[in-house]
Amino acid sequence: MDFTLTMWLMPTVRPTSRYCFISGKISHNDAWPLISMRNDGKIVIIYGHGNEFERVTSQATVPLLAWTHLSVVVEPKKIKLFINGAVDSQVGTKGNGRAILYPVVVGTCPSGLRSRVDHIRDGFDGMLAQYKYYTRALSPIHVRVIYDQGPPEGFDVDEMLSE
Repeated sequence: MDFTLTMWLMPTVRPTSRYCFISGKISHNDAWPLISMRNDGKIVIIYGHGNEFERVTSQATVPLLAWTHLSVVVEPKKIKLFINGAVDSQVGTKGNGRAILYPVVVGTCPSGLRSRVDHIRDGFDGMLAQYKYYTRALSPIHVRVIYDQGPPEGFDVDEMLSE
């Protein structure tokens, strides 16, 4: 089954551990996909079953204190990562027909949800906006149209940091 996750992301600090959890569709044995950010600002998509997890890492680095648009498009045998409306990375997969059934987890991985990707439990520090789940694989043109609508308006980063 195909689906797409899209969001605007604004990290306020780099993760203190190697990775931080942003979002994902996960069960106790599977991650399809798990979206994380490394402490160098690269986005890492983790996917797999049981103890067999694979990764694809973004070429682009997500800046601090600026909105970045992410889209993860999951097709039967492919996962694509779009950053700011353009394909950044993609990988061929064996597929996972059950992934459509997994819950979507956003922001941090709850302690009650045991995943085999346990080392990525630290939550994301920053903001997520306009998070959307589509029940189909969006085309590159559709991803670009969503990106072209722009980030949330009327947000003052300096005000948030002074609080």
